[in-house]
Amino acid sequence: MSRGAADAPSVARRAVLGAIPPAVLPLVRRVLSAADERDLPVYLVGGPVRDHLLGRPLRDVDLLVERRAGRGAPQLARAARGPGLRAVAHERFGTARLEGGGGAVDLATARSESYAHPGALPRVAPGTLEQDLHRRDFAVNALAVPLSRAARRLRPALIDPEGGLADLRTRRLRILHPRSFHDDPTRALRAARLAPRLGFRLSHGSVAALGEALRAGVFAEVSGERLRREIEKLFEDAALGLEPERALALLEAWGVLPALHAGLGPRASRAPLR
Repeated sequence: MSRGAADAPSVARRAVLGAIPPAVLPLVRRVLSAADERDLPVYLVGGPVRDHLLGRPLRDVDLLVERRAGRGAPQLARAARGPGLRAVAHERFGTARLEGGGGAVDLATARSESYAHPGALPRVAPGTLEQDLHRRDFAVNALAVPLSRAARRLRPALIDPEGGLADLRTRRLRILHPRSFHDDPTRALRAARLAPRLGFRLSHGSVAALGEALRAGVFAEVSGERLRREIEKLFEDAALGLEPERALALLEAWGVLPALHAGLGPRASRAPLR
């Protein structure tokens, strides 16, 4: 483990901002300035926090906004606009993107999710920071660092409601509840991507939960379009110098590939995907 992972309060805002890619940092500062003017809590969340704690370079920046007085991510992104910058907002989902200067920042309003049936797209409702972190795929992605003044006033230290720091130390991916793969089966594909990239393993309990989801036939409820997007991401890792075949081997070992397509059975899986 590298700096900060063993001690939540040691994760300094200045160090986090210093790790943000130079092309993106001016956008983040504009967002935080607009948030401070409006007393909105803004946090760095998910994969960027995980990678910062592991001493890995940040590839992207995900900001979470807690709604106040009807203002969320779309309103904040528009408030942060300036010359040469563009804000793209999706009011229905409470998300936005601020682009310009060769960089982009994604913003989302804190939300909760529920699922009508396995594999369904989630029903989204406004939520708290803790509810938003609880809806995520793995505990190591359920971490947040307060950035704006309002966020630091509410929660001055690293937020880790799901035990993600402990999982970083033991280098494991762990789902947040036993029916996680029932809710979103594509999390198995994300696990297969993340494990080789980070040098992590899927926890025993998570492997068992995945087996139960596979026996329930959950992938039959997922659209081909959603599966295609996740598989494309798997192969895009080759551009990072990684080997997609390692992810395929995990999916094969977990019994996921035959659930995606009958032609991807044991020992016959990798050739068709090539």
